[in-house]
Amino acid sequence: MQYILLVALLAIPVLVFGFRRKSGQESEESEDRGVFLEDVQIRYVNLLFGPLSPLGKPEKITLHHTASTNDTVQSIHAYHKSKGWAGIGYHYVVYANGEVWQGRPSDKKVAHTEMQNEGNIGVCFVGNFDTHSMPQKQLEVGKALIKQIQRTKGIKTVTFHKNLKSTNCPGKNFPYSSFLQLS
Repeated sequence: MQYILLVALLAIPVLVFGFRRKSGQESEESEDRGVFLEDVQIRYVNLLFGPLSPLGKPEKITLHHTASTNDTVQSIHAYHKSKGWAGIGYHYVVYANGEVWQGRPSDKKVAHTEMQNEGNIGVCFVGNFDTHSMPQKQLEVGKALIKQIQRTKGIKTVTFHKNLKSTNCPGKNFPYSSFLQLS
């Protein structure tokens, strides 16, 4: 009886939310479904990319901001395509409400830091952290995402766009110390 109750309780999230628990595997989920990296739900939308190269051995995670508060994975993808890129240049996009969306497939090379994209996982936070502070939910989920990427990819280094290129990204109000603790 206890076994049946346990199985029924474990099935409730699948029945109610339609989520499947995976450990960082690629998926072709639609935007109304997602997968989990441990405690972080990753949402997917079908984005069409131009030719993509393999990522190579992951060595670092680079953090960015959009410098805008209303960007979406789709709008970033369209903007990056308009620049002649294959599509969105980041692997993950973290929204202010804590949603995490897959951008570029996690096994493909990104286009977010010129001359520094080989083996570089790109994570972008929606918001302008030159003018605003990061919402607590976005910070918590962002840290959980970074920890999970570190565990699954064996990466220790977390850096910021401004450390690799002459830019202010991810902004003067970005919670640098919270993410440096993960390095």
